[in-house]
Amino acid sequence: MPMRRTLLAIVLLCVTCGAAAGQDVAGSVHRIDGITVRGERPVREAGLTRTEIDSTQLAESGTASMAELLTRHTPLFIKTYGQGSMATVSFRGTAPSHTQVEWNGMNINNPMLGQVDFSLLPVWFVDRVELLHGGSSLQAGAGALGGTVVMGSVPRWDRRFYGTVAQSGGSFGTWQTFVAAGGGSRKVQARVRYLYERARNDFRFRNIAVPPFERVRQQNADYEKHGATADLFWNAGRGHMLALSAWYHHADRNLPHLMSFQGKGRRETQTDDELRVVLRWSKYWRKVSTGLSSGYATTGIDYLLANLTDIEWLTNIDSRSTVHSLYNKYRVEWRPSERTALRAVLNADYHRVRTLDRRSAEGYGASRTELGLTLSAHHSFTSVVAGYVLLRGELSDGSAAPLMPSLGVEVAPLRARDRLRLRLNLTRNYHRPTLNDLYWLPGGNPALKPERGYTGDVAADYAQAFGRWTLGVTAAGYVSAIDDWIAWRPSDYRYWTADNIREVLARGAELTAVASYRASAWTVSLRGNYAYTRTTNRNALSASDESMGKQLIYIPMHKGSAMLSAAWRGFYLDYLCTATGERFTTSSNEATRHRLPAYDLHDVTLGRRFGFGTTVGLDVQLRVNNLFGRDYQAILWRAMPGRNFMLTAKLTF
Repeated sequence: MPMRRTLLAIVLLCVTCGAAAGQDVAGSVHRIDGITVRGERPVREAGLTRTEIDSTQLAESGTASMAELLTRHTPLFIKTYGQGSMATVSFRGTAPSHTQVEWNGMNINNPMLGQVDFSLLPVWFVDRVELLHGGSSLQAGAGALGGTVVMGSVPRWDRRFYGTVAQSGGSFGTWQTFVAAGGGSRKVQARVRYLYERARNDFRFRNIAVPPFERVRQQNADYEKHGATADLFWNAGRGHMLALSAWYHHADRNLPHLMSFQGKGRRETQTDDELRVVLRWSKYWRKVSTGLSSGYATTGIDYLLANLTDIEWLTNIDSRSTVHSLYNKYRVEWRPSERTALRAVLNADYHRVRTLDRRSAEGYGASRTELGLTLSAHHSFTSVVAGYVLLRGELSDGSAAPLMPSLGVEVAPLRARDRLRLRLNLTRNYHRPTLNDLYWLPGGNPALKPERGYTGDVAADYAQAFGRWTLGVTAAGYVSAIDDWIAWRPSDYRYWTADNIREVLARGAELTAVASYRASAWTVSLRGNYAYTRTTNRNALSASDESMGKQLIYIPMHKGSAMLSAAWRGFYLDYLCTATGERFTTSSNEATRHRLPAYDLHDVTLGRRFGFGTTVGLDVQLRVNNLFGRDYQAILWRAMPGRNFMLTAKLTF
């Protein structure tokens, strides 16, 4: 009952007080007087369903991972294995591999797994984040049957020198250090960012899987991470712009065993090393713009799993995987008039993978070449109606995917164009099997077909500002049919194998809302989002298959959050509530102890910002996570922490 009341409160909040995605909202740290900025939205954005996370929200979550940011401020569901452990995204009820992720124009999905570990993406390393929902993601490339997360770096041309140093310390031996410095002129800007994080992660929890159901301390869960990014921007004049960006990240993680583990001992570790480098060039004329980006990425993953027997430690898995990828993208846009834009995007990517289990001497080596071409036309027919048509084709290792069309229409029936916008989007998309799906030994299936997605979106944005108030709402509904869904299942040979076995229907609604008030000394905002997601299997594999018409595992039907923020004379307070509905861990949706109950979490942040002159600031904040000490599981038999604290001091200059 408390969970139902929490979800109902979030839905009512979204209905009654909203703001369009991308509206400025008072966050928690940096507060400025309100200003009005007027400008025409690019015609190429008409008809798209997109959400931009504003700079205030990024600053408020600057010491968090991308997984935490998306949980707090978007309707996306994050499947997390716990603090410091892997976190993946379910976008509109689809699989993690159906969410594509871009960084500075380069796709960073692992070609082996097809997904991204969002716990390894620090918010500290990015300056902008936006979501392309459903069919709108085809603008960025194919494969995103759920949506695309776009991240990037932005120069600060107005600063000759700036920097930030932050230090956090909290429960369970958690320490974080953040450093950033940059500057330059209006021609050249450079910046470096660094972070270090470690935690014992040894919280106490109640083990409800093994009698006598007592409170125990989590073991073998410590981790250590560090990384850095560097950006160089050069305004070369005459419309030329060059940018070089590099990202390196290293993580050593001990992975805790399940609550239900009853063996003598278990050791599970994973080491991740990632390096990404991308060079971008762009040129702007009065009616034509063009750009070229080339990037290289390499990933190394070491994974070890061993169990203690009566005699000795027995190694079950000792694998090493390496990935090397090359990315190239060329874009050209012609704007014959202010109301029309024609675009063409050509990409050529190459991936090489090698994986080996050193215990069994099994593994595979494979490569993939991907070519893609996107052509689109965007036009504003009148001051009321605008839209686009898009066509994408892809070729991978000599095999062509069927053409992928997309159509979007936007109507602004009110006189003030940005006050109310109605959108319709229809798209066909394809997602190729991952290299593990094709070649993993044993169980890979080279005969797999691409997953086919057909998506329809309708959305409405409304925003209104009057006096000191800003109100608005964004609502969207969607239906997506995905055929030839790839799933792994037990085979006749005592191992699992991949096959195109499912037909899935995903449908649902997303709601985002904000109300904000600004006075001379006060800033108050209330933000909420809610997602209803119904994703079901439409076919049965056999007469005994009970998954027909049932919700897919680990996808909640209901997910929402609400955040109240208030600031007064340098003091600020944030109160965040997130609610997640029940999830099933079996495809038959059995109401057994394997069903994960709904839960709600409450976080409070209290801080004070001090100013020294016009350029130096000090922020000190205390954050309390899981304020009411909820016992919950995000993944079956994975322990999660109770109430915990984090103290952060951040110096900016």
